[in-house]
Amino acid sequence: MAIRKLVRRADGKRWEDVQELPGVTVSREGTEGNGVAAVRAFVPAPVRPLPKALHKLQVSGTQFPEGGTSGTTDAVVTVEVAPGLGISSGKLAAQCGHAAQLAYEEMPADVRERWRADGFRVRVVFPSASEWEEAQRPVTVTDAGLTELDGPTETTRAWWG
Repeated sequence: MAIRKLVRRADGKRWEDVQELPGVTVSREGTEGNGVAAVRAFVPAPVRPLPKALHKLQVSGTQFPEGGTSGTTDAVVTVEVAPGLGISSGKLAAQCGHAAQLAYEEMPADVRERWRADGFRVRVVFPSASEWEEAQRPVTVTDAGLTELDGPTETTRAWWG
């Protein structure tokens, strides 16, 4: 099934405004002195027209630093990112979210309940090219190439333990 994912950034009044739209907000304490991070997933809807509160939001300022390791350890679900994608952090966040969503749909009910009890935490990893080539995962996400990538490209994979 083909879906489109949009990523926007908000703070202050604009963040408050989007809380009025149907969806779910998750907040987590940041690592190493970083503040609280929050993300909101909205109920699926047509891309056009976007609700006014979402249309006002920008995509800028969503670049993650290169390298590093996931601040989340021992999570039920792990999402791995294909090496060398060269995509924006917003696009990457959407691809990781898609992988987590598909993992939820594919995993056994008992694992889903364990994940729910764990607060739906996700560990994100960046394997080397050889690790990526060798791995087989139960969930894969292939981007259609409508925005940042040229043509269908496998972007993320997910598994659970």
